[in-house]
Amino acid sequence: MDRKFIKLFHDVSRSVPAYRDFLKRHHLNPRRIKSSEDFEKIPDMTKENYLSRYALRYLWLEKTLPPVVYASSGSSGRSRFWFRGDIQEEGGGVLHERIFRDVFRIKKSEPTLVIICFSMGIWVAGGFTQAACRAVARRGYKLCVASPGLEKEDIMNVLSMLAPSFRKVILVGYPPYLMDVVREARKHGISLGRGVKILTAGDKITETWRDVMLKFLGSKDPYHSLVSVYGSSDAAALGHETPLTIFLRRQALLDKGLYQELFGDSVSLPTLVQFDPAQIYFERIDEELAFTTGTSIPLIRYNIHDCGEVFTYVRIVEILKQHGLWHKAKRYIKESPKFPLVAVKGRTDVAVTFYAVNIFPENIQSGLNKPAVRKYLSGNFQTYNHTTSSQAVQKLYIELELAKGRCPNLESKKRMEASLVKTLEQVNIEYRKLRAAIGDRVLPVFRFLPFRGGRFPVRKGFISIRGKKPRMVL
Repeated sequence: MDRKFIKLFHDVSRSVPAYRDFLKRHHLNPRRIKSSEDFEKIPDMTKENYLSRYALRYLWLEKTLPPVVYASSGSSGRSRFWFRGDIQEEGGGVLHERIFRDVFRIKKSEPTLVIICFSMGIWVAGGFTQAACRAVARRGYKLCVASPGLEKEDIMNVLSMLAPSFRKVILVGYPPYLMDVVREARKHGISLGRGVKILTAGDKITETWRDVMLKFLGSKDPYHSLVSVYGSSDAAALGHETPLTIFLRRQALLDKGLYQELFGDSVSLPTLVQFDPAQIYFERIDEELAFTTGTSIPLIRYNIHDCGEVFTYVRIVEILKQHGLWHKAKRYIKESPKFPLVAVKGRTDVAVTFYAVNIFPENIQSGLNKPAVRKYLSGNFQTYNHTTSSQAVQKLYIELELAKGRCPNLESKKRMEASLVKTLEQVNIEYRKLRAAIGDRVLPVFRFLPFRGGRFPVRKGFISIRGKKPRMVL
């Protein structure tokens, strides 16, 4: 590990009141941390054991006030506020420049329009991407940013009236929503052309989804046309796809041995990205990923409950050689940084991710506790999302087990569905905003199953919630 992260730990232990108390509660003397081996003795922090225990003013460096605040929706639906400063936004600029220059092959002299289709306002993705793109423009790129957010009519106007004036266009947004945008553009007779690139985040994408999207754009190059960013509300962008990670992902689907080496027994294809080891340090703690980075709220061995694996660059080279892929991969290696990689399988604290919105177990359980609903149901449920075979439409499914001996009529089922949707909108702010922007297309599909004592059919690749004990099927 870079020794700068040990220095960051010591700086934070001296200058962040909450972290001083956190280490004191865990009986750790900061002076004892001198090496990477010592670093592993530092207790990992989580939202529960650290962020939720202290007032905001104790979480950042003493005598500082971060200039930007943004929000994410927690499991209870109550917004959690985060902060960022100029250094973090400049770091976002470095990451986005790397994507634009090295993956999309955009030259500084090429007039380029970035259309941000993330939700804007106080949410992190849209505002951070806008700030990062402005940082790229300050580096000398002919970059212009339009931020219509989720307003479909505004997006169509930008695509039809503004985009033709630019050499390159980058569409930025959540995967299912970008698919909606591209399909809507085709309906309006708007030609997107091969100069359009896709930058996405929030949802794990499949290689089939990538191919379908590229077919819509008239592109046959999966390595330089569409990139997924791995990020979180806690620290914004953490890593991104490169030609090398896309190559590995696509080859893993053809080679079971390679798949096992990279992703283990994971049924759904994990996200695979490279990250800058000078900006962030990833570790694997009890099968979950933890990272250390100097954000406005400094995070030391912070566990966001993503399951995954970390690979050094040297290890990836070894894997390629072991599987006879070294020569085939050389081109993609040259086009990618010599950075370590992280494979992200999914969250252990989320029921399902839908249109990049995290639907938590508590969100659904809150609805099940309503008297009008509770009397008909056992309390056992599972939820998952499903994308059509054409990769064009994503649907959220909620399967509910009926209570023993209960058989509600159609009218009662409709009342329960309405009650559950209303509760979901009340307790999950991001879902409520998504529903307001997209409408009934994001309504869940409810299925009422006969009582079986919680024994649901296992749907591999989805996340299942059974009663009070969530479990993840990777």
